[in-house]
Amino acid sequence: MDLRKGFHEPVEKPRRFYKAVSVAATAGGFAVLLDARRLRTPMAQPMVLPTRALADQVAEEWAAQGQVIEMATMHATRLANTAIETIGGSREAVAEQGVQYAGSDLTCYYA
Repeated sequence: MDLRKGFHEPVEKPRRFYKAVSVAATAGGFAVLLDARRLRTPMAQPMVLPTRALADQVAEEWAAQGQVIEMATMHATRLANTAIETIGGSREAVAEQGVQYAGSDLTCYYA
C-alpha cells in the first residue's frame, strides 16, 4: 500500500486519443476542445477557464503530448483541475482563508 501524498502517475498511462486541440469561448469563460469535444476534469466537471491565456496554456500542454498522456508534465491542467474540483463553489471561503493567512507575521518573515 502506497501512503505517499500528492500526485501519482497511473501505472499504465493513457494513450493519446485526440488529434486536434483548440480553444473556444463558452458560457462563463473559455473551454479547451480535444477533437471538438470539451475537456473535463477527472471528476467529469466541464473545464471552463476564466481567461483566454489560461485556456491557451492548458491547450498547449495537451497539444504537446506524445503517444501517451503524461499528466506529470501538465502543470496548468492539474492546477485548473484542483481549482475547479476542490474550490468550486466555495471560492469566497477559500479567499477569506488566504486573507487570514496573509495577515499572519509568518507570511512576511525574513530569515
